[in-house]
Amino acid sequence: MASSKKETSSSKAKKKESSSEKESSTAVESSSEREKASSTSVETASSSSQEASSALASTGIVAGQTTAWSTNPNGNGDEELLVIQGTDSVLMSHNTVGPSGTMMHNDGTFTIENVSAGGTRFFVMDREIVLGEVTISGNTLTLNQQGQVRTYYLKNRS
Repeated sequence: MASSKKETSSSKAKKKESSSEKESSTAVESSSEREKASSTSVETASSSSQEASSALASTGIVAGQTTAWSTNPNGNGDEELLVIQGTDSVLMSHNTVGPSGTMMHNDGTFTIENVSAGGTRFFVMDREIVLGEVTISGNTLTLNQQGQVRTYYLKNRS
């Protein structure tokens, strides 16, 4: 009888040992899975923030780059347009949708002066006269013409 009690307690010890090994290996797997998931989320977060910061940084005016901005973010109907050509000039125009289609009214091409803040702030000039101050934040451009403020949205970049 003594030997059967020993075998029972010995087999219970083996069961406990094997069950704690399983828990231990599961904990190791879970730990490594968490580390993997954590590093993946860090990579994703850092690449997302890099994309966001590069998108914002590249929205300012850049020599040799043309950007088109519109007061109508949907791109249909009447809109005022600004086409910024590098760091040199701004073409201002209006698109009016009439019964026979879209008509474009060109207001003129003006120069860019006093570019600052990484190309996100400058003045639009007509010879010596300041027509307005421009500030760009992300995909939004604000034109302040002697207190009359208009908001434009980035249409495209080339």
